[in-house]
Amino acid sequence: QADGTELCPLQYDELQRWRCDGRKSTAYMVQIGERWGVIDVNTREYIFEPIYDEISDDDECCSQSLRLGDKWGYIYLGESKKIVSDIIYDEIKCNSQIVAYRIGEKWGVHFILSPDSWAPEDGCAIENDGKVIDLFECKYDACESFCDIDYYLSLSLNSKCGYFRVSREDGSITTICEHKYDELYFDIGGMAAIRIGDKWGYIDGEGKAICEIKYDGVLLSAQPFYYDLPYLEFPRLMAVCIGDKWGFIN
Repeated sequence: QADGTELCPLQYDELQRWRCDGRKSTAYMVQIGERWGVIDVNTREYIFEPIYDEISDDDECCSQSLRLGDKWGYIYLGESKKIVSDIIYDEIKCNSQIVAYRIGEKWGVHFILSPDSWAPEDGCAIENDGKVIDLFECKYDACESFCDIDYYLSLSLNSKCGYFRVSREDGSITTICEHKYDELYFDIGGMAAIRIGDKWGYIDGEGKAICEIKYDGVLLSAQPFYYDLPYLEFPRLMAVCIGDKWGFIN
């Protein structure tokens, strides 16, 4: 029952709901001066002390990036464990359990083993909640990730893109294709648009060709999304062109 009690001192210059932690409806990002932290208003305890210059706020991720000076790190909140990485990276890109990091000009990838992002068959939490796995060493020229049933990664090495699938459950890696494409862009269902030279084509989530690499252009995500029905029930449409003429393939 509301009685006007001040739960926290009126000391913050700015605050906003921290959407990352969906379990804590009372988690807020707070700013004191130029520094940011996260507090649980219910317990009046800091989840993260207000020492950071920037904290990301992506409600679709259980991991978030944070900045201190010109260096970045990442944070993770599990059911039983909190992780704060070293603040040593030049850039961070979080995608839930996948954390891509850049040191200098090279990228690597960490994987956070987390029961928050998948459902064990027995319904029990695993013991190594929040264990960080060094998934790909820091040697790649670029890294992009896409979240579907599993995670899909495009890693560029010596100007060629490879395609990899990472299991949500244990972080195991499946190589879909080695580094042979000039460009690779994710599409739904693990499919990817790929370019060799000046021609485009498509591969599926197993690396098998869906069509010839013969098109002059592609338009990603041509498939309309229906909010009331799963998109997988509808034909997957891919817009392609030869010259200045466009059409669709499935």
